[in-house]
Amino acid sequence: VHPLRPADTHRLVGPPALPAPIVERLSAELKAVLADPTVKEKLLNAGCQPSFSTPAKLQEHLIADSAKWGKVIQERKIRMD
Repeated sequence: VHPLRPADTHRLVGPPALPAPIVERLSAELKAVLADPTVKEKLLNAGCQPSFSTPAKLQEHLIADSAKWGKVIQERKIRMD
């Protein structure tokens, strides 16, 4: 797999100043929903591979993705016209 291959993902994100108790509640609820066998089956049947990540891990991933793709955009002088 090429190191710059994009991946299809769905992420639940909120505004930067979202209070920690709300982030924690949303995270717990999402984890519970994704653990539900009926939901999991529907997602699998739709071709998705459901998984859960903590808010901290998601933030790390988003920062890394931003750095990786930002470098590609700058090096290749990619612009939106």
